[in-house]
Amino acid sequence: SHALRQTWVRREGRTLTVAGYRASGGIRGAVAQSAEAVYEQAAPERRSMLRDLLLRLVAPGPDGEPVRSRVPRRLVATDAEHEQVIEQLVRARLVISDEDVIEIAHEALARAWPRLRSWLDDDVEGQRVWRHLAAGADAWDTMARPAGELYRGTRLAQAVEWRDRTTPDLNQVEHDFLAASEQFAAQERRAAEEQARRQVRINRRLRALVVGIAALALAAAAVGLVAVRQAARADTEADVVRSHELAASAISVMDDDPSLAKLDEDTEIPGIT
Repeated sequence: SHALRQTWVRREGRTLTVAGYRASGGIRGAVAQSAEAVYEQAAPERRSMLRDLLLRLVAPGPDGEPVRSRVPRRLVATDAEHEQVIEQLVRARLVISDEDVIEIAHEALARAWPRLRSWLDDDVEGQRVWRHLAAGADAWDTMARPAGELYRGTRLAQAVEWRDRTTPDLNQVEHDFLAASEQFAAQERRAAEEQARRQVRINRRLRALVVGIAALALAAAAVGLVAVRQAARADTEADVVRSHELAASAISVMDDDPSLAKLDEDTEIPGIT
């Protein structure tokens, strides 16, 4: 039907001609030719918008070939300028749109239009990131934007790298989703850094406490050793004092009893001279 319409545009009077059909590009070429004409006629500042809109409407199929993808209109018709681009594609019969959904009219557009095919081939991984981002942001917004649905880790790093590298035409919800994800990640990073600093301070206190306990233990051991040595010395000195006291007591008894003194003088004790 698209090829017939383009042939009718090139009719002679009220007659469709083979020359007009060939000029339209034929069944496969008519769609691509119409899309290229729309792109060439678009203002330079709108071409990137047109590119990003069409990239949203295609996805790789199981065999790797691009297929059309239905997208909620609210995700792409975000302002008057985007509305005008959509209506321009609708008038060219390249896009079908109603109040709820927008999609390309012909899968041949993704397969036969060299410019769109080159856009797809330029950044296949980026298109995957964008589709996941669009779905994630829409779900996050629908669920009243809970923090638990935000991007983290590798997923966030990939999305931010792709955004900064390609500067895509993100809608407001996608902008907000990425910004909230980055903000939440920064908060988590600051909390982790503060926790790490707090742990370092705790570890330092623990090390100081261990060193203090070890010093006290060494001091206690030294004091104990000194006390043991002093006790041993005191015991030795006490033994000497007791031996002296015993000897003095024995002499005193002998001096007080003359019979013991005489016995001492008259008795020979073997081995003593």
